[in-house]
Amino acid sequence: MDVKKFLTGGCVVALVVVLTLSAIAMPVSARTVASGDTVFDYEEGLDLSSFVMNGDLFAQYQYDDVSYGQEYAFRVDNAADLDLVQIDLAGHYGTYYLHQNSAPTVEKIYIRDPSVSLDAVLDVDRSASIDGGTVSRNSRIAFVLDAPEVGTFLPTATVRIKLTTPDGATTTQIAGTSLTGIALDCPKVYVTGLDVGEMEDGTYTARAEWESPRGFNDYADNSNIVTFKVATVGTTIETDRERVIRGNPFVVRITGDAKTCYNLYIEDAGDAAYPFISPAQPGVIMTEGAFSGAADAAADTRANDERACAGDIYVSGTAATVATDATGTRVIEFATNASTSDTVYTLTVVNTGDATAADSVQVTVEKGKVTLAAKGTSHSVGDEIVFTGTNTDSDDVYLFLTGPNLGDGRGVSPNDVTGMASWGHYACRCVESDGTWEYRWASPCCGAVLSAGTYTLYAAGTCTDADGYWVDAGHLDGVIYDACSFELKDPTLVAGTSGEEVAQGDCFTITGTATGSPDCVLVWMLGNNYNLLGYTATVGEDGTFTFIVERADTAYLSPGNYSVIVQHPMKDGMFNVRPATQVEIEEAMATGRLHNPTYFVIRDAVGNLIDLGKLSASGNVAALVNALDSPNCDDIHADCVVTIEEPRISVDEIGERPVGDRFVITGTTNLAEGNVLYVDVAAANSSVASGTATVVGGEDGGNEWSFEIDTSAFAPGTYTVCVESVNIDVQQTATFTVSGSVPCTLRLRPGNSTVAVGGTETLSVVLDRAPQGLSGFEITVDLTETGAAEIVKVDLPAWAGLAKTGDLPADTLTIRAADLNDMVTPGACEVTLCTLSVRGDAAGSTGIAISPRTVESDAWSRYAPQTEDGLLEVIAIHAFPHPEGGFYPIPTDPDGDGRYEDLDGNGWTGFNDVVLYFNGMTFIEKSQPCGAFDYDTSGFIGFNDVVELFRSI
Repeated sequence: MDVKKFLTGGCVVALVVVLTLSAIAMPVSARTVASGDTVFDYEEGLDLSSFVMNGDLFAQYQYDDVSYGQEYAFRVDNAADLDLVQIDLAGHYGTYYLHQNSAPTVEKIYIRDPSVSLDAVLDVDRSASIDGGTVSRNSRIAFVLDAPEVGTFLPTATVRIKLTTPDGATTTQIAGTSLTGIALDCPKVYVTGLDVGEMEDGTYTARAEWESPRGFNDYADNSNIVTFKVATVGTTIETDRERVIRGNPFVVRITGDAKTCYNLYIEDAGDAAYPFISPAQPGVIMTEGAFSGAADAAADTRANDERACAGDIYVSGTAATVATDATGTRVIEFATNASTSDTVYTLTVVNTGDATAADSVQVTVEKGKVTLAAKGTSHSVGDEIVFTGTNTDSDDVYLFLTGPNLGDGRGVSPNDVTGMASWGHYACRCVESDGTWEYRWASPCCGAVLSAGTYTLYAAGTCTDADGYWVDAGHLDGVIYDACSFELKDPTLVAGTSGEEVAQGDCFTITGTATGSPDCVLVWMLGNNYNLLGYTATVGEDGTFTFIVERADTAYLSPGNYSVIVQHPMKDGMFNVRPATQVEIEEAMATGRLHNPTYFVIRDAVGNLIDLGKLSASGNVAALVNALDSPNCDDIHADCVVTIEEPRISVDEIGERPVGDRFVITGTTNLAEGNVLYVDVAAANSSVASGTATVVGGEDGGNEWSFEIDTSAFAPGTYTVCVESVNIDVQQTATFTVSGSVPCTLRLRPGNSTVAVGGTETLSVVLDRAPQGLSGFEITVDLTETGAAEIVKVDLPAWAGLAKTGDLPADTLTIRAADLNDMVTPGACEVTLCTLSVRGDAAGSTGIAISPRTVESDAWSRYAPQTEDGLLEVIAIHAFPHPEGGFYPIPTDPDGDGRYEDLDGNGWTGFNDVVLYFNGMTFIEKSQPCGAFDYDTSGFIGFNDVVELFRSI
């Protein structure tokens, strides 16, 4: 619904006289409308009589298709004077088809929503909106009214522009130009030439409001609001940075009048290589020749006198004509490079229309820096060294190296030390966008074998010095550079084994560190009838290596000492001593240098073949070491000895332990840490406990193992512990004794209870634990006070066989049963031996004693259980008080379950019993046996008992 129409419509009746007089005083001229014409919501006096009859209907259809459903419709009461103000279209704008005689025709009209939008622009560039921006006092503005439909179909409509000033006042004129009665006689209307020079500084808002027709003025939405600021704007130039490292750009911002041209230039700085204006920037026209054509000739004269020159020629790229945008600003980028002189530059801007409107800013261009650092503090010949650094002076760094015996002493390329820096040979690296660079140098890849010593790496920002020479250690004038000295050491080798003593069948590792970045080391292991010749172990990036001697290798080694030798290839990466190849062996045999060789032939540094298999254990070690220590061999080696022993496991003395004791079986072994042992504890060849133990290092250097055991389920007797290795054929046994009896208890559940006279109570005889299982039992249950109660029933569990209970009822009863199917397993807890039903015969109490004759386990032993006697209190049932005086009959137990549900004694359970219970809960707690009225077996009288009694009805 149109809210404006609704609110106004509410006043139609009350003001009918006024409206009638107004209509007489201000008649609305009729607009003739033909079929197919466009009209607007809120129009009045529309004459459609040429094709519409009074009472006809206009309807809008889905998809503008009469074959679809109607969206909206209205009836025409007076075809010669249609008033759309009186019709609420509810936003349904579009095509309306005429209905005559209840059927649609081809006749139609288009109903639109009258709308107009407003913008404020610069008068000199009407595409430049100042909405949300600032306009200088020197500018003229224009308003743009955009009403494409109204301007096309209703050109008589008018609007006014209402301007709100900074102090909140409103006006409809600017500098004497009226902003009222603006006819929207075309789709886009301009109100131009508005001089803001006399307006006060501040923020203004403007809005177009409808004036005519009257319905638009009353109901149609006005335009959007436009906001702009009027300010006194001077000419300024600012930079985003006052100091710039050459090679980086900087930006200046010119602020002045909108859409105005300015001369921008760098003032002359003498003999310098200047920054330059980056090309292809919007609003910037490069000026290579003299400035000319300015409205104020003095602006050109000043710029041409001050701008940068090289002799009589203006320096290219240092000047331009710049046009500000609608906001009065323009941003211009200047670029620098490695050739830009490091000095202070003055940038000046002059308004071409007023030479006095000018400003300057200074920018200092500085040389960049080159930095260099090496990662790590200790390096060996052959290592990869990572150099990192920064370069803020150029896009590349040029690297050269000085050190012992390198080139002419002034530097060589680290990539190829045969190329000298004085000839222009460098390692070059590009600088990343963040100004950093990295160089990874591996000395084995530099074209020669380097000596140990001190080296210096230079990083320069250019490859030529100030005199044009190639940059080297002797030509660094005018060069931005840095240097880093570092020491290269000869490679080193350290090796060792995971243990000095190793059990046969156990694996061990040979580990160590080899500096100098070799790809691998050779591992030799020599001893009694065993030769492991030159197996390779890969060296990792961190210089460490690991070689595993597997279980299968040590299993067949004889006990004794074995020499382990690890060989490093040194700087050339070549193993000078190595196992001989088959070709070498065959050639030596053919020339008579080798006869009947074994499988253990090696080649020394000069090509001689040595058959270690024909030497003694000590002789083959000496032969290998002599070959490695030869002056012809530059390799280094590290030696160690490992002793192979027969595997052994020991078990520490255990002694005698009481039943139920928890303790740890311990022992020692020469098996390596991490080995898994299987531990089994048995009695009479039957395992009672087993598991695994892991070998760990001991405090005294030996290795240990441990296994925790719990004897709670053990019968007294002698036990054997067997400990054996999972992977190696070795075991050890030991024995210990378990003495005493297994602690356990026989008790009643519940221990103390109450029963009413004539009622029954259920009691269970429970064995709290059977750690060794249960084979059978014989117990006696005795009610110690005669006459109070009797045992009337015995229930035995499902596992109880061969049961015998005696005659019932009885005060004393012997019960016997056996677990024939081993259903009560070792470790069982809370084992019910039997369940007794005890009837209360007379008020009083009686003890209940349990006497075990025998309780036997599955381990051919007897338990010696302690006993806990119970107490049964027999209470007489009392009659409930009657609300009218006296008492009800004595309560009864209709279903014989020991619970008295018939509280009023009438022989059956009904709602009166529930009421009696609810009202008499305090009476029951004080005067009745709790068990006789505890229906939910909770042990106390409560509301849940009321619920249970109600459910039982």
